[in-house]
Amino acid sequence: MSGRFDYLKVVSFCDKGLLRDNNEDSFLILDSDGVFAVADGMGGGDAGELASQWVCEELDDVLQGTCGESPGLRKYEVSSAVERVNARIREYAAKRGYSMMGTTLALMLFDPWDATKARICHIGDSRIYLIRNNELCRLTRDHTVGEELIRNGADIDLSSGKVMRLAHTLTRSIGTADKMQLEWSETSVESNDRFLICSDGVTSMLSDEDMSRIIVNSDESSEKICQQLMYEVRSSGAMDNFTMILISIGGSLPPSENPTNDEILESNYLAEKNI
Repeated sequence: MSGRFDYLKVVSFCDKGLLRDNNEDSFLILDSDGVFAVADGMGGGDAGELASQWVCEELDDVLQGTCGESPGLRKYEVSSAVERVNARIREYAAKRGYSMMGTTLALMLFDPWDATKARICHIGDSRIYLIRNNELCRLTRDHTVGEELIRNGADIDLSSGKVMRLAHTLTRSIGTADKMQLEWSETSVESNDRFLICSDGVTSMLSDEDMSRIIVNSDESSEKICQQLMYEVRSSGAMDNFTMILISIGGSLPPSENPTNDEILESNYLAEKNI
């Protein structure tokens, strides 16, 4: 069981950047369980670092040691855990008069039954990218005012100074509303893929083209790629905390498990259950 996710190689980096006094980013790596997450706290003096820390701690509690559990159960546990953290943040902020305490989340759950699949859960503007066949593809969409407007047909340039702030104004996050909406999706996994999970401290400094130049077609090790990304973020000003997890898929994937029909039915039920 403990070697189920041995085909994953992971490198990570977390830094407060060049301008911030504290680091509100948190991350979670449970490599033996195929679980990886980045959370970016928001609120500055309103304890954003606690919000991101709490969500990673809660996910650690419910997902550690679950490499043999069904994918549906793990999805259900994530949804339940995030709901608890959302309520905890709301209560903590209300007692202290905080107005902006919250956190983003970008999470990958590699499938315990099928190595060719992974689930993605995200809220906010932390991102997940796939690097495959010499191409970088973003797997998440930012929950920001700017991106929501573009998806609804608005013709705006988010790089323009007049509207740039829209690119960073969140429409969803954990802790800032009584009701929150996680976005779930699935991705295929292939031999030699790479996945990058990062906070907006990376993507606000580096464009997708910048990251593609560093990662795509690179013969460097994952460690050196991560170091180069870190160097480029710092060279661009590192105006925010920044965190990245780079996951490399091995050259061969393990065979699929063979769950029973009852296990499949239970997994599907839990995966579709609304919290």
